[in-house]
Amino acid sequence: MSQSILQSQPRRKEDAIVQSLDRLRKALDTSVPGRERPWTKAMEVALSGVETALRRHINEAEDPDGLFAEVDATRPSLARQANGLCSDHGELLKQLLSLEEEVRRAADAFQPSTDSSIRTEAGVVLDFGTIRQQAEQLLAALQQNHEAETLLVMESINTDIGVGD
Repeated sequence: MSQSILQSQPRRKEDAIVQSLDRLRKALDTSVPGRERPWTKAMEVALSGVETALRRHINEAEDPDGLFAEVDATRPSLARQANGLCSDHGELLKQLLSLEEEVRRAADAFQPSTDSSIRTEAGVVLDFGTIRQQAEQLLAALQQNHEAETLLVMESINTDIGVGD
């Protein structure tokens, strides 16, 4: 019974990433024209969820008992892949924080304000197409990283199991 508990715990951690990416995908699927304010709010919420899940995932994956602890470190190719994926985490988080800032600026442009200079300044840099494109690219990169991690761990486990054959 304790084995099934141990097996279900990583699944819940993985589900947090998967669920946050699904919420981001749903926010991206929403039409923007005429709905700029609700769209930016939905994006802020979705990106915040992704940030929380990604930070948790980074801490757990890179922990000595985390996801990469299962990778066979005696195989240099697998160790390099694990190190590369860890490096990718930092870049993905940096991209995510930058995108969150862009969405915040877009949201600010649609807040009621009596100061037209703020609205004008925000309107100059406001490009929902670019924001959407950056979010789609980030989503794809996060999914690719997640899939690469899963394949790496599976390859390491399968290789380890195959040794006894």
